Amino acid sequence: MRRFWLWIVLVLLLTAAPAAAADVTMTVQPVFGGLAKEGDWVTLWIDLRSEGGAAAGEVVLRVDPPSGLTLLPDARYAVPFDLPAGGSSRLVVSLPDRQGWPLRVELYAGGERVAERTVELDWQPRDVLLAGVLSEGEGLAEALGQLRSGEQAARVVRLSAEEMPDSATLLESFDVIALSRFDTGALSEAQIQALALWVARGGTLLLFGGPEWQRTLGPLPGHLLPVEPAGTAEAPLTPLGEAAGTPLPGSALVSAGPLVRGEALLGDDPVLAAAARVGSGRVIYLAYDPDLAPVADWAGQAALLGQLVGSPAWRLPGLQADWRMQYALQQLPDWGLPRVWLVVLVLGGYLLAAGPVSYLVLRRIDRREWAWFTVPLLALVFLGMVYGLGAGRFQGGITHLITTTELMPGSGAGVMTTHTGVYAPGRTRLSLPLPGARLVRALVMANLGGEVPARIVPGDPAAIEFSGLTNYTMAGFAVEQAVSVGGGLELVDLAMTGTELTGRVRNGLPVPLVGVEVATARAAVPLGALGPGETSAPFRLRLQGEPDPGDPKGVLLPPEQLAGAEEDPRRDQVRSYVWEVGEGRHQTALLVLGWTEGPPAEPAVTVTGRLAKGVHAVYAFHPLPVQATADLPDGAAPGRPENPEDAEQMEGGPGAGAKEEVSG
Repeated sequence: MRRFWLWIVLVLLLTAAPAAAADVTMTVQPVFGGLAKEGDWVTLWIDLRSEGGAAAGEVVLRVDPPSGLTLLPDARYAVPFDLPAGGSSRLVVSLPDRQGWPLRVELYAGGERVAERTVELDWQPRDVLLAGVLSEGEGLAEALGQLRSGEQAARVVRLSAEEMPDSATLLESFDVIALSRFDTGALSEAQIQALALWVARGGTLLLFGGPEWQRTLGPLPGHLLPVEPAGTAEAPLTPLGEAAGTPLPGSALVSAGPLVRGEALLGDDPVLAAAARVGSGRVIYLAYDPDLAPVADWAGQAALLGQLVGSPAWRLPGLQADWRMQYALQQLPDWGLPRVWLVVLVLGGYLLAAGPVSYLVLRRIDRREWAWFTVPLLALVFLGMVYGLGAGRFQGGITHLITTTELMPGSGAGVMTTHTGVYAPGRTRLSLPLPGARLVRALVMANLGGEVPARIVPGDPAAIEFSGLTNYTMAGFAVEQAVSVGGGLELVDLAMTGTELTGRVRNGLPVPLVGVEVATARAAVPLGALGPGETSAPFRLRLQGEPDPGDPKGVLLPPEQLAGAEEDPRRDQVRSYVWEVGEGRHQTALLVLGWTEGPPAEPAVTVTGRLAKGVHAVYAFHPLPVQATADLPDGAAPGRPENPEDAEQMEGGPGAGAKEEVSG
């Protein structure tokens, strides 16, 4: 009978066990055809299939740097899966690749590693024009593929609605995204919002009309449309041929409507081409369909698009600016030191015990030679008391938050990045849920105890886990999330006269701001505090001077010109971080920045222990008036370091050699 029951138990265990390791297969496909700019986030599609019974496990992803390099955080992305018998699943995982190294993907099922893949992406230099095309036709992709950036040919990716991310950060590798003959209604609201924020951050959006303009343009928000189409009209295309230098006879059915923002570039009634600034980026509208005659067979289409698009702006990958925030996180503003009287009391007690008390006691028992042992012993005891007074302040840990919120001009939407440092004494492991977090990345902290390994679990909610914590380590990570703050930082009465820019800043946020400033990469005008709905005093910013090709570009603001720099050095790091993630916007945009008492929205970070007083910045890049850049010589826009040491670390780039006079 016992043997019978043993057989029953064995059968039950076998039927309940997950599929054999060999029954789970994995295929890995990078999105965007594997194309990406060095230093950006990348996304992988991981398709799993169980060829047998049910299976459960996880897929672990990590950057695989060359042996011996430790410049990156020790971070692994672990995504659990649970497959029914014969079932399949697709995992979508995004992770940062700061150096453009291969990615390692490992499949664990049934408690063992059953598959491993190394993914080599097609990494592109920062100065190569990378274009994404959402179109059912072929002509637009072919024309964009003929563009060049210097000596390098443009790279084009045919996109689908499924590939479009719901985060602007995941689109950062693209310089241009073009829509033509595409059902934009297939995109979710989050995808459209990500596209709009990508434009505001410096992207170029190409929008094409034609007979099917409603499918492509109708679902887009109004602030992305330079022209508001109301129908179609038959129009001659001669202006296109004249602009491209290749004749284009004949006419075509184009989308027609009034110009609502920006400027008309070609045509009048109807407008054939128009452009408008959206934040630091551009939207270019073309009324024709590139896949219909006579444009489809026209040899000048690539030349026209090349003139409109231009060369890609050089942009520093935002991930490479994290080091500034890592440094700022370790500058805890309040260490919670013990009260002075308590420290004096402990030190006085030691002096009393080690001096007269010890002497009188040892003399009474006639053991004065024991002082060689009792005095050091008392020193250790009181040292332990002092340590306890200090360590007690950190019981439960300290969480330090620094937030930067980039607002999209004309909208209350934006992206908040929360850099977090967690000091958790007495713990070896720490697990934090991150509800609402979209993108999570670990940071490298300068710890005496070495780097803290991180395990990131994407999902809703996401989570991050740290192991190897000691009393001498701080764990660091950053979270990006889309937020709505109910307003923005607005420029009003903006005007350009000659080379002098004037205007005012309005606080459209529901929270008060301090230390508001309008700035270029070289100088800032302090405007003080602004309550909700308040408008600042006028500022004046003069741009003048001839370019100096030998003067390297800069991204650092002079601390002496910035309000509050002497009060909190963390603000200097935050300002520099903002300029570095906004690299490439200096020639066409002004920075408006202010500070809030707390985060402008609820951060997707679980606070453990005591919350240190953090630093919270809100900012927006606003486009300069067209005249501001048109009146200046090429390369004379702002963006130079004053510090010679900063200059030595940089090479020349766009916008070299501007000189400014600032007053406020």
